Amino acid sequence: MIDLALDLVKKDLLIDGLDLKLVDKSDYIRQSLQIRLSFFRGEWFLDTEAGTPFYQDVFVKNPNLPNIENIFKARIIETEGVNELLSFTLELASDRSAKIEFQVNTIFGIVDFSETIFV
Repeated sequence: MIDLALDLVKKDLLIDGLDLKLVDKSDYIRQSLQIRLSFFRGEWFLDTEAGTPFYQDVFVKNPNLPNIENIFKARIIETEGVNELLSFTLELASDRSAKIEFQVNTIFGIVDFSETIFV
């Protein structure tokens, strides 16, 4: 598995000099997870059902934390190359950001993920 590397802060392709960078193995899985977890449902015009339902279930008044955890867990497990979700924690903040930490067993070994998403 190989993909173009993304600068996930700038949301753009990662370029080194004049060369596009590539990711493979566990870095590919980590990048795929980050993309899947930050992709809003309805964002892609060709499939408006694809993505995480942020506006529908996460960015609501009095969010249902167990439901949100299940949504993220399903998105993680359904990621290509992920075999098993080993640990998972999600903390929602009042500024509508979330600290998500988890560990997955992948076809390339264990991958740890810890990030604040959708700030």
